[in-house]
Amino acid sequence: MGTIQSVSTFFGYPKRQSILQLSIVEIFLQTNRFKLKNLCATRWVDRHDAVILFEELQPAILHALDKITLWPDSDTFSSASHLLTAIRQLKFQTALVILVKILSKSFPLSRYLQTVNLDLKTALEAVSNVQNTIQEIRENCDIEMKISEKIKGKFKQLVETYQDIVDKCTDSNLNDNLLNGELDLWYTKYSTLTSAELKNKNAIELYFQTCPNVYPIISKLLQIFITLPVSTATGERSFENLFEKFFWTNTFKWFSLT
Repeated sequence: MGTIQSVSTFFGYPKRQSILQLSIVEIFLQTNRFKLKNLCATRWVDRHDAVILFEELQPAILHALDKITLWPDSDTFSSASHLLTAIRQLKFQTALVILVKILSKSFPLSRYLQTVNLDLKTALEAVSNVQNTIQEIRENCDIEMKISEKIKGKFKQLVETYQDIVDKCTDSNLNDNLLNGELDLWYTKYSTLTSAELKNKNAIELYFQTCPNVYPIISKLLQIFITLPVSTATGERSFENLFEKFFWTNTFKWFSLT
């Protein structure tokens, strides 16, 4: 956390920030995020976003720091070199990967806990889901990653298909970590159900059981699915493939969506 905050503070000056923006544009052809965030001391959800954003923009950060080390100013050169060394340390990279993985799971919960008039039952359920998800990662990290790979690919494809609609349902800038975190949390929500219980589920019931404040992306995708015209086979197949892989991976039988 200290290194992330130091990097954010370092690029707080206009001249350095312009170098970072140029590096971001050069490396990331399609992005609308050009500035790092400080680690807010009071808003936990902003700390989530700051860490995840740092990990996402890390290639551009390193590129910008490399450029700044060529500046003649000795103080700036020294600070940039020190930050480069800190970022490239194995222990920092290991901690960053773990931190981003965990924070991406708890981000939906942190976001929901800051909503107005939140429902206590929904909040407690979300807390339990986050706790169970993290515990599962600790016990079966290799299995968890293998389980989610195909599912997350299909989920990302769906989000990209309905990007314009999905963007309107969340105030966060979406990336793979946030998408996967919401999907993993929703996965945990239904992982305790029996095969018989899952078989009796349908898309409409799932939609009304999915809180849009905790799972805004999944809730919107379910809403899209249940309102698709019957003749729209492409969208239906995309949703069916996602849910089929989702529940077969969890060793349950796939339930009918229609």
